[in-house]
Amino acid sequence: GGDATDGDSPGQDSGVHSSEQLVAAAASASTTVASSTPSRPSSHSQQFHHQQPQRPPLVKRCHSCSAAAAAAAGGASSTGTPPSADFLSSALPQKQQTQKAQTAHSHLHHHHHQQAQMPPSASVPAMVSGAVGNGSSPAVAACPRHQQQQQPASYASHYSHNDRVRKRTYRIGLNFFNRKPDKGIQFLIGHHFIQNSPSAVARFLLHRKGLCKQVISNYLGQCHASAFVNRVCDHFLNDFDFASKPLDIALREFLQFIEIKGEAQVVSRILEKFANRFITCNASWIAEKFQDSDVIHLLVFAVMMLNTDLHNMNNKKKISLREFVHNLRGCDSGSDLADTQMLADLYERIRAEPLRAGSDHVTQVLKMEAQLYGRHPPLAEPHRRLVCFCKLSLVKDWKGQTKPRQSERAVFLFNDMLIVTKCLERKRRVFYQYRGSLGLHRMQA
Repeated sequence: GGDATDGDSPGQDSGVHSSEQLVAAAASASTTVASSTPSRPSSHSQQFHHQQPQRPPLVKRCHSCSAAAAAAAGGASSTGTPPSADFLSSALPQKQQTQKAQTAHSHLHHHHHQQAQMPPSASVPAMVSGAVGNGSSPAVAACPRHQQQQQPASYASHYSHNDRVRKRTYRIGLNFFNRKPDKGIQFLIGHHFIQNSPSAVARFLLHRKGLCKQVISNYLGQCHASAFVNRVCDHFLNDFDFASKPLDIALREFLQFIEIKGEAQVVSRILEKFANRFITCNASWIAEKFQDSDVIHLLVFAVMMLNTDLHNMNNKKKISLREFVHNLRGCDSGSDLADTQMLADLYERIRAEPLRAGSDHVTQVLKMEAQLYGRHPPLAEPHRRLVCFCKLSLVKDWKGQTKPRQSERAVFLFNDMLIVTKCLERKRRVFYQYRGSLGLHRMQA
């Protein structure tokens, strides 16, 4: 036993130790563990056989994770933030350090992947909680990129700008429709103002303001050439309920949303669609009154012709009731209509009140044009609408005295032109004398 302690061979020196050396090694190991982790008990035998492994290679991190860890480590000493990874490495055993670093890194990666999948409007958490110590304190701060996303920003100006652009685009679409209805509908569908379906287009034509009713009739009159427009026309008329209504009353209700004017073929197609809808809503009443339901088509055209004859200012000789009934003889499958009182009621109501289309922006321009005198360009166009009206005074000599309204000018601003007029008053009525006009296309103010 004594000869073996001389240390002549390296194998004996690395494998055999004296009792004093064993006690000293165990004491030093126990002191190191107690100073670093006092709450974790360990035996002398475990401390003796435990050898510190080599430091593992650093875990490969993404750019944002590295930036976040660096930011947390740099601000820990000055701002009182949770301890950084470098500080924790001196207080935890190496095995525990590796586990904590891998856990924190997985949390960081999970956080960044979640942020990549979140929509831009979602809120971004400011800190990422890591499993350090008892897990109650955040370990690493969020990346600067995420902190910039988290900062509160005012989106009012951005949204208001988008609203203005969208309203302007919508107004362009309406003007485009009033010029060329087919391309206007395509423009509005392409900019997602209308769904690409016949029912959506029909609701748009019924309920949206700013559309010329004559252009609507021209668009629906193309039902023979386009299957899409034909379905739009069917959905347009299906929105009306003509049940238990006289023919002229139903026609007045229909004309509030459309102006039947223009080519004879367009008028004929629209009136035929209206007659079909009226027959569908009053099938039982028509079966009792008439032998053939096609008589409704003839009555619809007769009512429209009667309205034109009675209320045309150029027609001096008006049609009488007797002539109106005489023109409809033999229309019901070769026989005369049995209910002549119905025809008399139709005649009296049309004579008392003409059939008129609903008002739109063209109606307003027509009223203004009726008060305008002098040679001026035509104003009543489907695409032209009156924006505002104001009165200005032309001051020729600001030192002298001028009479009221002597140099007053009335300015009418349309969506495509500006008209300057002079105010005139005759017999308590105000008129406007045309003085000039300016086109707004490419005008700079």
